[in-house]
Formats: sequence, structure tokens, C-alpha cells
Amino acid sequence: MMYKKLTLVLLVPLFIILGARASQGANSGRPLNAAEILARSPAHLLLFKLSASFPSNAAWMNISPNEENIAAAVSSSLCDIIFIDNEDALRKLEEAGLLRETFPLFTEDIILAGPASMKETFAHLSADNAMKAVYDRGLKFFKLERNVTLETAEREMWRRAGVKEPWNNKQYIESSRDDVTALFQIGDEEAFALIGEASFGEFSASYRDGSALVKMSDTGIKKTYYTCLTNMSAAYRPERAASADKLAEWLRGGEAGNIISSFAIGGVRPFKTAE
Repeated sequence: MMYKKLTLVLLVPLFIILGARASQGANSGRPLNAAEILARSPAHLLLFKLSASFPSNAAWMNISPNEENIAAAVSSSLCDIIFIDNEDALRKLEEAGLLRETFPLFTEDIILAGPASMKETFAHLSADNAMKAVYDRGLKFFKLERNVTLETAEREMWRRAGVKEPWNNKQYIESSRDDVTALFQIGDEEAFALIGEASFGEFSASYRDGSALVKMSDTGIKKTYYTCLTNMSAAYRPERAASADKLAEWLRGGEAGNIISSFAIGGVRPFKTAE
């Protein structure tokens, strides 16, 4: 089934190093084939679409965010441009002096999803009040442990809801599954969860006749994807550094913005250009 292919890379958070497709050497990038594209997250697909729309000669590759020393991993890769959504890793790279410029590229809303059978009951509630209602009524809530962004958002939402110890709800379930796979279980069990709108769109795309899980409300919390120009190639490969600068300039423009805002999956347009 299509959704199985789409969820392969959601086993780890997104951390993408991207550049052009015609570089030389062991660390150089290349075009992705159709099978590889299907095995990428929505954000990765969007980044690939952006890079394909403005080819440059800067290498691109993927690095896992689970590297013990992320700064050393990036430095040894000799990458030119990084796209990253992990702000802790971003700070480490900045502290190591590996980045010469950073700017936000696009954002993704964090939403509260829940059972379609309770949509009308929760329709009039803000996300804060909905979270409080889930706790007070002892309804099932899934914590997605493998996504640092969602964990941070959940802590903020419980704080806003005035709930200090959400785990006291006996229906509070900690899930180590990736986002999209977890959503299938959450839908089957008529539970609630905080989720990125892109993952929800990817999940929704797997259903032709609708799903038992629906979007309840926006939380007002956003996940930001950043573009970072590194300083590794500036001294030794000025032509690639110049190409990376041109790509960064294009990413700030209207053509890239239209690609970002028009990207859709599962009937959802999950990404917005960063303000």
C-alpha cells in the first residue's frame, strides 16, 4: 500500500542537507528516483521540489539527527546548504561556528487531531480547552515520543490547559511509533494526539472514503524549517559557495514561495512561507 512507502523515513526526525544534483565525489548529491521520492516525508519532498526547480552545483545529502556529534558530522560532510527543523541541533552548529547564514524557510502548523465521532462535541473548543477536556473526561491521548517538536508542543499545550501531570489520566498512552504509523493506531482507538499538519495530510492521503481521525483545532504552535549556509566550502570551493548563495537568494523569492504554499498532500497544504 502507498502509505507504507510514505512512512519509511518517519522513523527519525527530519534533518536534511540539500544542494544541487551534479556534484562530484563521495559526498556529492544526485537526483532521486521515483521509488526514493515515495519514501520521503512531505517536507523532504517539498525540499527536493525546491532544489529541482533551481539547480546549483552544491552537493546535497542526508545526515541523521541522531549523530552523537552533529557538528563533526556536518563538518566532515563538507556540505554547502543545510535544511533543518531541529532547533537544538541548529544551536549546536551555530555554537561550533559552522554556519555563515541562517534564515527560516517555511513553517508547519501543529494541530490537535481526534476521533471523527467527537468532532461536533469539540468543535466550539479552543485547542487549550480541548486538551483540558480530554484530560478531565479521561479520554485517550497519545504522546508521540519520537518527535522532539511534538513533545515540546505537548508540554506547552498542557501548560496552557492548566494540566500539570497529564500522565495521571489512565488513558494517556506513550507511543514510540513514527508519526504516520501512530496515527493509524490513534484513529482505530478513537484517541487524540498533537501532530504536524504535514504528517496528518500524509495520513489522510491513505484514505479514499475518509478516516475515523479528523483535525480538531489549530494549536497556534508552529514548526520551523531553516535554511543554513555553511562555511565549509567558502574557503576551498568558492564556486560552490557562490552557487549556494544564489540558491538561498532564490529561496527567499516569490517563485519558491509559490512552490511552498501550493504544495499539497491529502487535501492539505501543510507548509507556509516563513514571515
